[in-house]
Amino acid sequence: MIIAGVEENQLYFEKMFGMKEIDHYSDAAYDEPIMGFEDGAHLASLGDGPFLALFQPLAEPPLAKSRYPVVAIYSSEFDAVVRRLTDLGLGYRDVPSSRPGLKIIVATDPAGNAIEIIRK
Repeated sequence: MIIAGVEENQLYFEKMFGMKEIDHYSDAAYDEPIMGFEDGAHLASLGDGPFLALFQPLAEPPLAKSRYPVVAIYSSEFDAVVRRLTDLGLGYRDVPSSRPGLKIIVATDPAGNAIEIIRK
């Protein structure tokens, strides 16, 4: 996902979802931390686990943000994520679901990306 401000966005995903940096790529054109979950994304093979690339272009102007979610994150700690969002004064919106037990919200990260957060 395209971001601006690596530190701020990295901290958001660490605090909201318990992700951590598992790798980092950087050169004159971009800065890109790769975030994964504690139980394990590995980059030896992209299929080893879920991960999220936070891509900050350095040599190009920022892209316009989509109003639609650019990533979906399933959280087993959904209620705690909602509390953290509320406690920090970060807005979110509920998304109606016709499936019993399925709860979906859409929040916005510090870079302005819409993030779909799901609980089954």
